[in-house]
Amino acid sequence: MERTEIGKFLYQERKKRHLTQKKFLGGIVSVSQYSRVESGEQDLRTSEFFKIVQLNHINITDLLNPKDQRDSKELEDKKLNELAVAFYERDLNKIKQIEEESKKMMVLLLYY
Repeated sequence: MERTEIGKFLYQERKKRHLTQKKFLGGIVSVSQYSRVESGEQDLRTSEFFKIVQLNHINITDLLNPKDQRDSKELEDKKLNELAVAFYERDLNKIKQIEEESKKMMVLLLYY
């Protein structure tokens, strides 16, 4: 895991929570040190990283495979939204189309 990836990950998690660096850190490290972590200029001790993660209730599995999970979640959200719209519009053809696309995706996932 590169230094910049951890910094970007923590930055995104902090922004998701609408927190300042000071509140996000809870005194674990100084704001000036952490600012360098977010920018990728400095490393963070493992113990400090886990304290920050625990303090902010961050799911670190997102760090391990962020793009795949994010893409998968976005696709899932999009399909659920399409299904909801089709349901409320009583568009049976669209619902069947979404069902077929879902079946194809499941076959691909099982195959690979």
